[in-house]
Amino acid sequence: MSENLKDLNIKSSIYLCLTLITVALVLFMRPVNVKADGTATVSIKPANNVFTTWTTSVNSTFATVTNVTNLFNWQVEILFNASILQCVSVSIPSDSPFNFPVQPTPVINNITGYVMFGASQITPAPVNGSGTLGVVTFKIVKTPSTPGESLNCNLTLDTEDTYLLDPSMHKMPVTLEDGYYQYT
Repeated sequence: MSENLKDLNIKSSIYLCLTLITVALVLFMRPVNVKADGTATVSIKPANNVFTTWTTSVNSTFATVTNVTNLFNWQVEILFNASILQCVSVSIPSDSPFNFPVQPTPVINNITGYVMFGASQITPAPVNGSGTLGVVTFKIVKTPSTPGESLNCNLTLDTEDTYLLDPSMHKMPVTLEDGYYQYT
């Protein structure tokens, strides 16, 4: 082979290699989603995150998310004292912007005291905004035994199993605001 033909083969191989690398980068690299408007907040409502037997109505909004951008998948786990409260049901409101099509059956454990629920999109069509993630119905199973006594427990959003995911399935920054139940 002549020297010019060898140089041409080497140059062609280098050009082909660089072209393939460029195509691979274009096809397989995904943009990183950066939240420009702050951190989302998942919170337990009503006002002040405090439930009492005198102020909480049936079907009160329970778990909400605010200030979320690019949400594709979410899960909430709430821990509670099962000797005081029992979870009866969990639902995602039909008018919620986060009522995504894939909804695994909620997990309710009234022995150890937790409820876990969530939803996911089928295709990457993320949602922005604020709204209700779920409505949780509890039954009071223990009342104060003497006048003036108070029973209470935290309604804690589990830090490991409560998360928001973007379309790349990366956890998004989130602030968790727990709730509190009190029977006086």
